[in-house]
Amino acid sequence: AAAAAGAAAGSSRPHVEPSSQTQLGSVPGPRLFVLPNGHGSPCIDLRRVTDVVAEACAGTDLIVIEGMGRAIHTNFRTRFKCDSLKLAMIKTEWLARKLFNGKLYDCVCVYEQGLTGAAPAPAAEQQQQQQLDLAHQGQ
Repeated sequence: AAAAAGAAAGSSRPHVEPSSQTQLGSVPGPRLFVLPNGHGSPCIDLRRVTDVVAEACAGTDLIVIEGMGRAIHTNFRTRFKCDSLKLAMIKTEWLARKLFNGKLYDCVCVYEQGLTGAAPAPAAEQQQQQQLDLAHQGQ
């Protein structure tokens, strides 16, 4: 099964209730779910999700995170138990230089294999993620 992150809160996409997840889970073969994230911001911190999202994502083998806010500002250093694909265009010159020694409008495509027995991020990675969060808030 594959899950896509990035459905904005209040979008016109259908809401998946836990009870309908059971019905969806009985469909054989690969599936793609788009769920509302429960956040009021386009930046989705996937370290903190609603119970509905967590339940729907059980058994997920790939998560796709797109957009600078979602893929860079709030989840760039986040590691997942499943494989992840983070896609973004960098629209802040300072951030492009800081992260990649890159340029404004450079594109980022990061594929990471999932962790087995995912452990919390080391303190240095958490600090870097907090710096990214603060940089985003200051814009």
